Amino acid sequence: KIILILILSIATNLMAQNDSTWRAFFAEDGYTRGFKNEKGEVMIPPKFTGFTWAKKFKNIIAVMEDTHIESAYYLLKDGTKIGKDSLYIWDMAADCESDGMIRFRDPKTDKVGFFDSEGKVSIPALYADALPFYNGVAVVYDGERVCEDGTKYSKNKYCEHWMLSENTNTLLIDKNNNILIDDFKYSNSLDLYSIKKNDTTALPHRLIQVGTNNNYYSFNNYEKQFENWLEGLINKIEIRKHELHPLERLIHESMPIIYVRNTEVIGSMRKVKSKPFIESNSAYLTTTFIALQNEDADFFISLSGLDPYIWNESDYENYFNDCGEPLETKHPVLAIISNKKEGGKNYQEIFKFLKTDEGFKLISVESPNIKIKL
Repeated sequence: KIILILILSIATNLMAQNDSTWRAFFAEDGYTRGFKNEKGEVMIPPKFTGFTWAKKFKNIIAVMEDTHIESAYYLLKDGTKIGKDSLYIWDMAADCESDGMIRFRDPKTDKVGFFDSEGKVSIPALYADALPFYNGVAVVYDGERVCEDGTKYSKNKYCEHWMLSENTNTLLIDKNNNILIDDFKYSNSLDLYSIKKNDTTALPHRLIQVGTNNNYYSFNNYEKQFENWLEGLINKIEIRKHELHPLERLIHESMPIIYVRNTEVIGSMRKVKSKPFIESNSAYLTTTFIALQNEDADFFISLSGLDPYIWNESDYENYFNDCGEPLETKHPVLAIISNKKEGGKNYQEIFKFLKTDEGFKLISVESPNIKIKL
């Protein structure tokens, strides 16, 4: 009975460790990285460097023990090492777990597949390249990597700036490697978290694509969705412009902490509470947003991700992945960039909104016309 209790206790502790998220910490040298559990206990002493980008350790991470790529591998919490020669590297950074999956590249075939959170090959290395899994689906590319001169990429024909061959086909797959769409028209503006099967409801911000087996899949288009939302916001401000608080909806649809900058003043972005900032700039914001409806309004909308060097506070932690990279696919930033000409001066005003689970939220304002209380 005592032995059984000990075994159960050890198993319970191991399960608890695997369910918790470990966080990275640095040694005193500020160079090597280890991991602590939620109690602050050291689970792995600092020994990783190089391609070890993970700030959080949920199930599987890429690590490197010295400056040589040969020392890199994927690591599980129980100490299991896998993929010792198969790290997926992009732009000098190793892959990060996403949706319980992590990419690997087979060095023999130069193809990409996926390990699951237990380190098992969930999807074989079949693709020239792949994007991470989001919401149970992933964009993959059926083709070959080629160098700028058109020759096939290989160890003997290495090139830093490779591309995909012209005959590459873009696919959308699920976690069982079922092909959902075999000619996927993908762009960063497609919201993979809004995918619906065989729902052809006509909405101005949803796009429909033909899938396999006579199925149809529809997705929100972030830019079109934002344009529709912005029109509703401006109409609300227009209706209430003569009231005491015409920007109540904007206050409600702002993050509690936002970043602002008066572009006439030299300096970096300032962190402020959104409500008092919006209230103290009410007249300017009301006029500016209503003016976007004018036919001669000169502005455009751009899509990007959060800048980790600015939005690095705890308020925004959930909008970055475990490696500290912005989650652009789920939480893109939509920016209104307005070109102004006034008194012989040309300048821009920039309003940025983050797509959150609760909708679009204002996160920053840059303009020479704003007041910032110190």
